[in-house]
Order: sequence, then C-alpha cells, then structure tokens
Amino acid sequence: MSVTLVARKEFRDAIRSRVLLGLTILFVAFVGGGVVLTSQFPAFGAVGDSTVPSILIGLISPAALFVPVIAILIGYGAIAGERESGSIYTLLGLSHSRADVVAGKIAGRSCVVAVSILAGFAVGAVALYAVSGTVRPVQYLVFTAATFLLGVAYVSIAVAVSATTGSTTRAAWGAFATFVFLNFLWEPIGFLLYFLTSGSTTFELPFPEWLVFFVRLSPASAYQVVATAAMPAGHPLLDGFRAILGAGSDPPLFLESWVAVGILLLWIVLPTAAGYAQFRRTEL
Repeated sequence: MSVTLVARKEFRDAIRSRVLLGLTILFVAFVGGGVVLTSQFPAFGAVGDSTVPSILIGLISPAALFVPVIAILIGYGAIAGERESGSIYTLLGLSHSRADVVAGKIAGRSCVVAVSILAGFAVGAVALYAVSGTVRPVQYLVFTAATFLLGVAYVSIAVAVSATTGSTTRAAWGAFATFVFLNFLWEPIGFLLYFLTSGSTTFELPFPEWLVFFVRLSPASAYQVVATAAMPAGHPLLDGFRAILGAGSDPPLFLESWVAVGILLLWIVLPTAAGYAQFRRTEL
C-alpha cells in the first residue's frame, strides 16, 4: 500500500536524521526524571497501599503539555516542508495519492512518537519500581496507552495544519496556536459561555452537564480521564467531575472512560479528514 510506503519513508528519515534518537532521549529523561521527582514531591498524596497512582497522576499535567509540543514539532513540517522544498512533486509523482501522503505522514510520524514514548515509559517503569517497590502493570500500561493516543492526536492535528499551507512558518504558528487554544483557552471559553447563559458572575455548584461535557471534549481533559481509568476509586482528582456535577454514584454517561477514548480517537480522525480535504483542493 502507498500509505505504508510513505509511512516507512517517514520513519526511515527520522532514523537517518537522528530525530528518533533525540526524541527517545527526551522521553526517557521526561518520564524517568518525572517519576523520580514526583515520588519526592507527590502532588496528591498516596492512594491505598501504593504511591504508584499518585506518581502517575502527578505526571499527567506535565505530560499533557510536553507530549503535544513534541508531537507538533514532529508533525508541523510534514507536508508544508515538502511543498516548500518542492519535493512534494516527486512524492506525488511516485503514484502516491494525496490521501496516501496525508495518512502516511501521520502514520510514520506517529510511529516515531510511539517508539519514543515506549522507550521513555520502559525506563520510567524501572524508575517507578525503584522508588515505590512496585509498578502496577495495568495502571502503567493504561497510562502509557493514553499518552500514546494523545501524541497521535497532536501529530494528526499538526500534519492537518501542515496540509493547509506551503509555508513551514505558517504551519508552525498554526499548529502551536491550535495547541494553545485547546490546552489553555478551551476551558475558559466553556466557563465564559456558562456565565453568559446563566447570568451568574460566580461559580455555583453543581455545574450544568453541558459545561462539563464541553470541557471533557478537549484532548487534555480526555487524556486525563483515559490515563486514570485504571486508577483506584476514591482519589480526589478522579472524583472531581462527579463532585462539580453533584452526580454522586450515578454519573452521566459522558463521564465514562470509554467516551474519553472515543474523544481522543476523534481528535485523530477529524483533523486527518479536514487536513486531507484542504490538501485535496490545494493547487500545488
């Protein structure tokens, strides 16, 4: 398949340019160092008979920033760079369709991020065992898988933005503006809408379901839910959404972990489709 060929080329290029090596070192340092630091300064306190949940939860907020930035750096030049250099004509001349190029670029660069994440979390598992005496494999694997999904989502977003322009500068600005919007402006926009529709100037619990659902639609929020899906019940971070909804033991369906997985998958699929739609219409 042409998609596979493009993906393999992307992965080989990453190896030859040592991007994969550099990215792996970054993730090893981030996860391994983060585990050690979080174990010394636990953000939320131990849970049950192990500090593993607290250590992992302490990594969520840093990972929600670090992983998207790395993914954007990997993805923003994927198509814009080819157009800027003129090599896109060679690529399309090798019987690759524009759909093959978009999908192959996302797949290949996602593999680069995936290998780096796996290497980082493998070292992190060793560090976690060293500082806590246990790993809790299910919790750790779920956390790793969630981080992978977040990385692929932002690779898809970055490549989609890259597909809309022939300038790597504009692609970089567009991808990072999207990151700022999703990570720092999405939730404030939700609360602004809440204030406008409720007429209130203060936070009043419980919040309406539509507001919590809106907040849950951001990649970072969905990532938090998926990453903590295998954690023990009763942790203040995990029960936060139920508390602000006043939902108690009967939360709405959209608080389920599988819905958050679906949201992350949509952040992979929808940007890919939008980027391809724009790229298909573009005159090269």
